[in-house]
Amino acid sequence: MKINWIEYENIRTGLKINRLSFNDLTLLVGVSGAGKTNILDGIGFFKKIVQREYTWDMFETALGMSFEIEGNEYEWHIKFGKESVQDYENKIEDKGNIKVPVLEELLLIDNYPHFKKQHDGIMYKGTKIPGLSHTMSCINLFEGDDIVKKVSTAFEYVLMYSTYSEQPEQIAPLPREAVDRIKASGDISNILQGDSHPYAKLCFLQAKQENEIFEDIKQVYCDIFKTVEDLYFELDKNTNAYVLYQAEKDVPAPIRYESLSSGMFKVLLLLTNIFTCREGSVFLIDEFENSFGVNCLEEVVEIVQDNEDMFQFIITSHHPYIINNVDITDWSVVERKGSVITARPAKELKIGSTRHDAFFELINYWDYEENSI
Repeated sequence: MKINWIEYENIRTGLKINRLSFNDLTLLVGVSGAGKTNILDGIGFFKKIVQREYTWDMFETALGMSFEIEGNEYEWHIKFGKESVQDYENKIEDKGNIKVPVLEELLLIDNYPHFKKQHDGIMYKGTKIPGLSHTMSCINLFEGDDIVKKVSTAFEYVLMYSTYSEQPEQIAPLPREAVDRIKASGDISNILQGDSHPYAKLCFLQAKQENEIFEDIKQVYCDIFKTVEDLYFELDKNTNAYVLYQAEKDVPAPIRYESLSSGMFKVLLLLTNIFTCREGSVFLIDEFENSFGVNCLEEVVEIVQDNEDMFQFIITSHHPYIINNVDITDWSVVERKGSVITARPAKELKIGSTRHDAFFELINYWDYEENSI
């Protein structure tokens, strides 16, 4: 899958993201509050819809996205309605039964409508059918359709990393029964390539003695963090679950994964996904420098750049090292005017005559825009 562009509007709040395009590697740069994270959240809405995770912030929104799957171009638009009195009461009482009305929806494949939902019903592959659920996307209603399956499967490989991603101590050890089932199973490529948690993937690799992949991940990880000597899973007899341990130089006892730094743990999860996810996966990385830590930026940036032919990376950052080490043609400069977010290629802003001067030109541009408001 490759995401070509997105657009988003929240009719109630006025927040709007003008249509913006993405490369194989896109670095969203902008001052704090410009809307970089909003753009990643906009992409995340589509994955939530596929997973039937309807949320309060979908009410009165309109979303659009273009993406490619196996050489075909898809365009998906969806518009949600207002919340009812019952919805509002459920929200106040913190109930989870959220039903967001779908007013309009359209899925195009190479400019041909696969389905189109309006107030008077649904056109499905050229045939009009009665309106089905008014609070569910057609992606969910037609989940047995081969085309819809392709779309749903593609969004399984959209992976989000952020400053606020789960911490090591939030991950539960893997029960022995689950690992034993993996040991006894045949091919586990579907598990490795899917959206299983990368911590589980890493344990399964060791359990199945997929030594080449496991050792490759460990070697790159140890190259990044020079004090690390070994990584391995071991059965904790007290909990009857498998636990990840890290051995470090001059540290007498191995360190359990819960005690690893957040940055180290996130790097390990990213490496695991890069080594196991299928080609065409999309990585969304918010605040790159905070997600992985400033002490390993050089190595992680190189890993991303080495894999942009296999995966798509959409990254936010305002760290000088990252900006200076990503090609200027992959910059997308994010600005907010009131509640409207716009992102434009650096060349449109006449930034980047040379790599040496590009970052300073960007800083000067931000200063100029701030003083012009």
